Amino acid sequence: MNNLNKILRHIFKKIRYNTFLLNSLIYFLYYIGFVNYLLCKLFKVPYIGFYLFSNQDNFRGRVQVLKKILNLKCKTSTKLNILEIGTYCGQNILEISKILKKNNLYYSITSVDPYNLKKVKFSKKRGGGDLREKLFLSGLQQGKCENLFNMNCKYLKIEEYVQQFKLFSYQFYKRNKKKFDLIIIDGSHLYKDVKSDIDNCKKLLNENGILIIDDYEINSAIKLNLDLNKFKNVDTISVFKDYYFHPGVTLAVKNSFKIKPISLAGMACIYKKNRFFLDFFKTYKKN
Repeated sequence: MNNLNKILRHIFKKIRYNTFLLNSLIYFLYYIGFVNYLLCKLFKVPYIGFYLFSNQDNFRGRVQVLKKILNLKCKTSTKLNILEIGTYCGQNILEISKILKKNNLYYSITSVDPYNLKKVKFSKKRGGGDLREKLFLSGLQQGKCENLFNMNCKYLKIEEYVQQFKLFSYQFYKRNKKKFDLIIIDGSHLYKDVKSDIDNCKKLLNENGILIIDDYEINSAIKLNLDLNKFKNVDTISVFKDYYFHPGVTLAVKNSFKIKPISLAGMACIYKKNRFFLDFFKTYKKN
């Protein structure tokens, strides 16, 4: 799979300015993925792949970093209460469940996702962005992503471990009374939403808990020569010769912590120790 990702990454770079070729490749991979999805459904096994863009880890290495974090938590914990804001098709929950079941660790996962996104303001300069947006939104609006998430939970036999809330995160916070050992924020990329998620999740995080903020490709310590406030309500913009990132996420992290967390695999990872919030990746490297 790693070799395939490298090949596809190289192809995407080569044809990213050719809309016809790029859209053709996206369609091809999407519907090849659909065939694989049908086979998984037939044989009752979980599916994560190109169909519905359910594999959000393509080219990133996020899952491998998540595995390392969880393996460290397994050494010091007997049980984990986990919250994910923005579940989509359930890739993170599947990976988390596999690791924790392998370690015989008791866990519970709270999933929060409204599954009714209306639109996303992608960068118009991003090659193939219109097609990706169209397919992405249609999967959400037609209930396909939610159905895939439920299918994955069923076939991995983790339904008893997962509590699903079909709500926006701000609605969930008003009714939630639990605290968590691991929280993943992977919802809206707009500044006000990310800032709200971070502020609320800081309150919900247990001592020695870990807060992961996904889609944090660039940290605020990097000189971007642009005003993040002007782009905080845009999902994605490009910088550094077609390097894409989420300005609302970068700005929200900057304004939420005294530290400037580094980015690893497109994530910030915050560790709560003695009521202080530390950069987990920096602390982990020192140890």
